[in-house]
Amino acid sequence: MAGVWKWSSGNEAVDEAPVLESAGDLQLQSPLLLLRRQRLIDSVLVWHKVAAVSGLSPMLLGSYGSHMYQPIDTNYKEVWNTAALYHMVHSAALLAVPITKRPHVFGFLLTFGIVVFSGTCYMVAYSESKRYAFPAPFGGLAFIAAWASLLF
Repeated sequence: MAGVWKWSSGNEAVDEAPVLESAGDLQLQSPLLLLRRQRLIDSVLVWHKVAAVSGLSPMLLGSYGSHMYQPIDTNYKEVWNTAALYHMVHSAALLAVPITKRPHVFGFLLTFGIVVFSGTCYMVAYSESKRYAFPAPFGGLAFIAAWASLLF
């Protein structure tokens, strides 16, 4: 048997490829299936780049908060540190996105939570005004939803 070509309709799992009868034969797949698999891998690995940028930023912002940020009200320094902590922890979690069952859901919810929750906390601390705090609970809900998405 020279080879088996399989045209995917999009409903089959990506890893299902026809195996040839003899062990000496190479496993052949259609070029479309190979292209689809590569696109899937590339789309999932983009989350590593998001994790890299997201991991770098709390290091920079945390350093700024520790060494240069001097708020008038010292309670805002704690808000800044909380933002940096949640930002770093969830940035580290972004590294696990490619191994989850639904990587784009988990990655999006984590990224949304980082931007909204930590971004709001940074804004509140920097401006020393609580009037910008209203989006923070939505970021917190995104964090909760991201971790809950791992259950399904």
